[in-house]
Formats: sequence, C-alpha cells, structure tokens
Amino acid sequence: MSFLNGILNRLTSQSHSVDVLSNKPHANHGVKIGYAKINGEKIEIKTTQWDNIYQLGNCGKFTLSAEVIAHRSSDGEMLIGHHYLESLSRMYQEWKNDNLQLMRGISSNHFSWNGIVLDEKVVSEGTNEFPGATMGGSASCWVPTSIASDEHALQTSTSIALGNHNSTMYECINAAHPQENVLLGMVLTFHAGENKSLPVHFLNAGEILLKGPVEKKHFEISHLVISKPSDPTGFQALSYSGESWDKDLMPAALYDPNDTYADSGKEMTRDWMAKSAVKVSSLINPMDKITSADL
Repeated sequence: MSFLNGILNRLTSQSHSVDVLSNKPHANHGVKIGYAKINGEKIEIKTTQWDNIYQLGNCGKFTLSAEVIAHRSSDGEMLIGHHYLESLSRMYQEWKNDNLQLMRGISSNHFSWNGIVLDEKVVSEGTNEFPGATMGGSASCWVPTSIASDEHALQTSTSIALGNHNSTMYECINAAHPQENVLLGMVLTFHAGENKSLPVHFLNAGEILLKGPVEKKHFEISHLVISKPSDPTGFQALSYSGESWDKDLMPAALYDPNDTYADSGKEMTRDWMAKSAVKVSSLINPMDKITSADL
C-alpha cells in the first residue's frame, strides 16, 4: 500500500495538480487510483509500470500522460485538463467504437520510409518502451500520430510529409522550376480500437503515440504527397489505395537537408525526382506504361 499511498499523496498535493514524475519503470502497475468522467461515463484510472503514465479503463491498451490530469477531487475523480478534454473524449469514444483513425505524414527521405515501402512496417527511433515525446533522439519505439478526425488533420499531415528535403527537391514546388508529380512524401492512416491489438497513448491533444513497430494490418498508405506547381501550395495529397508499395513507390530519397553532398547530392536527388515522377504519373494515368528506360 505504500506505493499506492505515495501516488495518491502526489495527486492530492496542496496545489491540487498532478506531478509529472520520472519515467523510471516499476513493478506496481494495474492499481486503481481514481476515475475520470469521459463522455458522461466513469472510467477507472490505474497505474502502469511508469510513474507518470496512467491506464484508462481495464484493457491496458489505452494510456495517457499524467500531465493530462489537472486535479483530483476528494472522491477520487481525476479531472481532465480543459486543454485536453475535447480531444481525449473524442479519441476515447472512437477507440471504444473500434473506429479510431490516426494520421502521420512521412517525407520520402525519412529514415522509416524504406521500412514502410519495402517491409510494410512502421518503426520509430528505437526500442525504448516508455511512451514519451518521440523527437530529439529519444530512442522511443512509439510512433507519433494525430487524430484523423481533428480539423485539418490531412492538411497537417501533408505538410509534415514535406519533411527536411534538400534545396534541390524543394525546387519542384517552386513556380520558377516546376516539376509535376515528384514524390515528396506520404500520409499513413492507422486503425485502432478497444478490440484491436494496437496500443495507443494520449500524450497531448496534438500528439497521439502508437506502440511500434506497427504492422501493415494496422495501417495503410492513404495518400501520396506530390509536387503540383499549379497549386498555390506547390503540392497536393493524392488518394492512394495501392497494395504493391515496393513496385508503386521509390526507395527513400537522399537525406541531405543541409546540402552536405553538394553537386553529387544534387545529381542524385534530381535523378531520384525524375524516376519518382514517372512512377507517380503511371499511378495517376495507368495507361502511361513505365519502361525500363524510364527507371
């Protein structure tokens, strides 16, 4: 009981706020510490193996960060912070209904690109199982996404898919150097729910984590982000339903955001751009048959 009392003492501190504690794992998990009201329903909140990560409900596949809890009342109710309540409530309802969809934009030079296109698997930076922020070399196994039902979710994921390309790649979306159908990135759509096996974590309203690696049965490539100089943005998201990812799409482009490879990098990038445009054009217009000379 000393562990549980310690958790409850922290939740009922004089400031009535929840401390965000260390990510040190411990064995005392699955202990009920309160409840939250979400969409009018009382949902148990339990400990996990991590001090600052809580389990929502009983199945163990939906967790949230301690910072989401703003206050704990004397009867055990743990109030969700108002900045998180709408997103968390909507996400939880979709998850309960087994129709939670999440999106992630991936640039065509991203480290995970080949794993997706060639191995049909989404991997993150490492193997650390703590569901925390995934940027900045965290070595986390969790994959960052956003809720697909968020307003402008597709536009946001499309913009993220532009990634850290080099200056040569970005030329294709410039009206001064127009080049149609260059493959700049992709948008992945993931599927999760109470009766599905993919663990989800509510980090904050803008970042939902999925425990990786994520297998193909849980996601698809729903859109290709391609150059379109005639569009005001210079790019567009093209709906995609293909299954032969390794045939339809190119392996990853050169990662050279700072143009370190100079002229050789430009040459490699331009060659890749031309080949990717041929492949994308054939997907848009299937009658445009690709020949070996094109690739």
